[in-house]
Amino acid sequence: MRSLLTRLFQQRVIPGLALLLLMPAVLFAQDEKDLAPVTRTYAITNVNIVQGPGRKIDQGVIIMKDGLITSVGKGIAIPVDAIVIKADSMYVYAGFIDGLSHTGVTKPKDDNKERPKDPGNPSPAAAGINPQVDVRGFLNPVDKSVEDLRSVGFTVAQVVPYGNLLPGQSAIVLLGGKSADDMVLVNKTALYSELTGASNVYPATIIGVMAKWRDLYRNAVISKSNESIYASNRVGMARPVTDHIWRHSIR
Repeated sequence: MRSLLTRLFQQRVIPGLALLLLMPAVLFAQDEKDLAPVTRTYAITNVNIVQGPGRKIDQGVIIMKDGLITSVGKGIAIPVDAIVIKADSMYVYAGFIDGLSHTGVTKPKDDNKERPKDPGNPSPAAAGINPQVDVRGFLNPVDKSVEDLRSVGFTVAQVVPYGNLLPGQSAIVLLGGKSADDMVLVNKTALYSELTGASNVYPATIIGVMAKWRDLYRNAVISKSNESIYASNRVGMARPVTDHIWRHSIR
């Protein structure tokens, strides 16, 4: 009888104890996973809101949902799923907008410093003609310049790529987000240009840049006209040459 009880204890009780010992470890491993947010709605209460010069709301309420402000004022009903943030005696101001900057843009490295064989007729990239470039590809959300601008009250910026003559397309970005796609509010807002010459190739001077711009613009207009004529009647006409530089230079 004693040996039978011993075998039952070994077969049932010990495995049961082992199972109980393993369960906390399993539960602990589950707790390490990131949990989805319960709500993305927030209510900032009792806050002094400065909407603009001469426009102030004392002890008001701000409702935010999915990162956007949905309501501002006094006596606003707070959604039942909102996380309430008490901001007694604090102030909220409208964010500043930077109209032109390189905020969050990684400056490309100039690895090719060799003088081209024909400096008077360099490639478009060497001359600084890159209208097809999208600044989105250079945005870095963790760049120090983003936090520096946010810390002084800026929330939105029109960002342009680095370069000379015709660096590329700008974008209006939110100074927040975990990726470049999260930052971009409106893409390709402008074709950015500056009167800066190239290094050791044409155009290297301001006069050269202006002459190159005039030549580029005229060729773009001719290219667009030829495409329109070809699209209206293709009979007896050769297909116009497609050039991405001209296509992006005039829209």
